[in-house]
Amino acid sequence: MIKFKYNKIKNSVLKGANMNKVRITAIKTEMKMDLIEQYGSPLLSECPCHKVGDTYITALQKPEQLCADAWCCIEKYVFALAHTSEPLFWGDWSKNGVAVVCCNDGFRPVYFKIERLNEKA
Repeated sequence: MIKFKYNKIKNSVLKGANMNKVRITAIKTEMKMDLIEQYGSPLLSECPCHKVGDTYITALQKPEQLCADAWCCIEKYVFALAHTSEPLFWGDWSKNGVAVVCCNDGFRPVYFKIERLNEKA
């Protein structure tokens, strides 16, 4: 069973607990050529939205320049890290205050590092 600590976070939000800002950084892009050759369009190229090094600072709002599909994949981690710096899930999935997740593009995923900052939102 996943221990996401959702109830603890939800309760802190409902009590008006302070949130911290979160940094989102694109750390890796990939082209899954085997999948593209088998299932994708030959016109596919690298992600048109994000490059390694793209950085955004936010609390709970989607940064304007961030791809909407990527935001849908990472927003729950942004929410969690804005409210706690404890390791996510089983305690062995991430370091304190950090998560690495990717968008759901199966052909050309972008990986993001999400970090809790020591700055209140």
